[in-house]
Amino acid sequence: MKKTIIIILNVALFISISMAIDKSKLYEIKIISYIVSSTIGQNKKVCLYNFSNSEVDIYRKFSNLKIVDNCKNADIIIVKDLENAKTFNKPAFAIGYFTFLNCINCIGGFYWKKGRPQIILIKERLNTFHIKPASKLEKFVIPENFVNR
Repeated sequence: MKKTIIIILNVALFISISMAIDKSKLYEIKIISYIVSSTIGQNKKVCLYNFSNSEVDIYRKFSNLKIVDNCKNADIIIVKDLENAKTFNKPAFAIGYFTFLNCINCIGGFYWKKGRPQIILIKERLNTFHIKPASKLEKFVIPENFVNR
């Protein structure tokens, strides 16, 4: 009897943790969707680079971004992992601090720090691509020399 209760509690705990992960992922998608669409404009093409098929499906379902499969056709690239991220000649937006630091075309980045979302937009990189962020995002714009490397 006790083993059954412990198993049920473990299953309930696992389900609640997996639901919390999905909820944080949805928040992340909504934040990134807002940042990208208000920075480069509505109805622009976005390529998700180094994302799994299930992640791309989630973005298509829950974001207002126009997702394209080929990065050559995109107006901006959302980069998840660093692999080959430096080779794009288009503006990119990084997910993850390490990717943000090492991607020279990343105009900004989104990452979690101590359970809180962090947003950075780099002034010089925005100017390079002639991008003017929305007024609500101006507080996240910093000079490149303020970035901790």
